[in-house]
Amino acid sequence: MGVGATKTYKLENDQDLVEFFLHKYEIDYIFEEFIQGQIVTFDGLADSQGQIVFTNSFAYYTGVMDTVNKDLDMYLYSLREIPEDLKEMGAKVLKYFDVKERFFHIEFFRLDDGSLVALEVNFRPPGGYSLDIINYGQDGDVYLEYAKLLTNGESSLKKPSTLLFHLCRH
Repeated sequence: MGVGATKTYKLENDQDLVEFFLHKYEIDYIFEEFIQGQIVTFDGLADSQGQIVFTNSFAYYTGVMDTVNKDLDMYLYSLREIPEDLKEMGAKVLKYFDVKERFFHIEFFRLDDGSLVALEVNFRPPGGYSLDIINYGQDGDVYLEYAKLLTNGESSLKKPSTLLFHLCRH
């Protein structure tokens, strides 16, 4: 719910944990380690053979949890060059899941030491205005290119330019 961050809490001490259980909603929760890092994505399209035909990467200025819980604006930009480690990690995920003929949107945390930690895997286009950003950078239509990929196995997508976007929630 809410970009995956509605009713997400950061528990920093025992008192936070007690307060959480005193006031939590009657829904299931998952507890996981808090990871501090910048969110970066590996997005694109794979063809019928599982070959990556287009990639894009976004870097977020603000964490999604804070954006949703604090009602902040979200800033992100499309990377001009996708770092090699991000491409390698993304390609391994796609191979593991045998992704064919579909969009993919994989999120990682980029830690301060430069390493990557997997956050989530989605076999769909990136959300929000992301495809509009890609379309603008491509001066094209990524859905049309996806249709071309499915019908004749080819796409004319190219690498996007670096673009900065401010996605306002209001």
